[in-house]
Amino acid sequence: MSAPWTPGPWTIHVNPEYIFSDGEVDKGGYRIDAENIEQLAYVWNDCHRWAYLDEEKTPFGAKEAEANGRLIAAAPDLAEALEECLAQAEQCWVHHYGHLSEDELVGVSEHIAKARVALAKAKGVV
Repeated sequence: MSAPWTPGPWTIHVNPEYIFSDGEVDKGGYRIDAENIEQLAYVWNDCHRWAYLDEEKTPFGAKEAEANGRLIAAAPDLAEALEECLAQAEQCWVHHYGHLSEDELVGVSEHIAKARVALAKAKGVV
């Protein structure tokens, strides 16, 4: 699959909690690396270290950081799998079009359209 992003596989690594000299705590997070690229992306754990810069005290990072990191690390594999599934679904659509009920046609059509939009979004087309 030719893609505009860094080729996979991407891997996820845990960055541990760190306590600064002023006593503030960086809760760490999850670093996503690719081959020969360290920190392709980083997902912070839920933290308030920089909240003083934000009058509304918006949380920094996310409590779902590990799950978010795993999703990001899986992105190249997910995109490739979706592209392959879409190709198969389109083939089935062509070969079985006349054998599907109206509801099935609408359902398959909606799923194919949703997959196309997701891939276009990942590729920066939408």
